[in-house]
Amino acid sequence: LLLVFSVLQAVGQCVPDSTIPSTPGIYPDPLVPAQGCEFYDEVITFSFPRDTTTVFAGQTITVDFISFRVDSIVGLPAGLSWECNLMPDCNYVVHPDSSQNDTVGCIRLFGTPTAPATYSISVVGTATVDLFGNPNANPFTFDEFFVVTPCAFEGDCYSLNLSSNCEPSVLEVANYIPSNGKEGFAYDWGLMGRGGF
Repeated sequence: LLLVFSVLQAVGQCVPDSTIPSTPGIYPDPLVPAQGCEFYDEVITFSFPRDTTTVFAGQTITVDFISFRVDSIVGLPAGLSWECNLMPDCNYVVHPDSSQNDTVGCIRLFGTPTAPATYSISVVGTATVDLFGNPNANPFTFDEFFVVTPCAFEGDCYSLNLSSNCEPSVLEVANYIPSNGKEGFAYDWGLMGRGGF
């Protein structure tokens, strides 16, 4: 059972993109928009810095990072979830003498967002630095915009684009059967129930 659980856990985790630049940041940037009301599954690769410059006791010093931990992602649209490649704690340990890029990881965003909008999301975490041989934990946030485009529904003779699902909402309807000026041609759109036509 332990082996099966390990395999299932490994299958769902993301794999960092090995082709990203060595510059710390997130990739892709900006984030790939999600199509409203459709399943979204995107891998975001990130690269943390290995050190930072700070002022301590009036002196500017460079300190090494020991680790980064991704604690949560705040502001995701309803319907979206996330997971990192180092589940369950999403803790990335930095090895200063390592020749490999061990500060690279990824987050998988997945699910079906149903409320089109531009969202301000924040990655909330903890960065631990080596301050004269003592670990010093510091909270960090990284802010990014995430776009969910309107929900689109297509039929043989119509398309519907829903820009939001809360009042007031805007629904654009495109009819694929034109009247071409013929008399007696009518369209009848009626609400068949909550949220449907």
